[in-house]
Amino acid sequence: MSDDYHRLYDAIKRLPGVHEGQSRFGSPVAFFRGRREFAHFHEREEIDIRLTADGVARHRRLLAKVPNWCPNPYSDDWVIVRLRGSEVDTTLKLVRKAHERAA
Repeated sequence: MSDDYHRLYDAIKRLPGVHEGQSRFGSPVAFFRGRREFAHFHEREEIDIRLTADGVARHRRLLAKVPNWCPNPYSDDWVIVRLRGSEVDTTLKLVRKAHERAA
């Protein structure tokens, strides 16, 4: 699991225009493009990804390939992916979609 966290973390940090900071939702590891937060980790167990409600609907096929995802119960804009048992490359595709939407 730790390897999945590190793979995702490193790949996200390499995306253009990304900087790391504290999430407004309390997570110490959050990623921003400009002023927009598009992802943050909960410990090393899961990642929240901001696809927006429209993006969640649009990317249902891609989400179907991620076995450990669920909608965030507090916001329609975010999905939660539990890293244990998830496909890291597909999770990274979701993060890239969120990164694009944050532009």
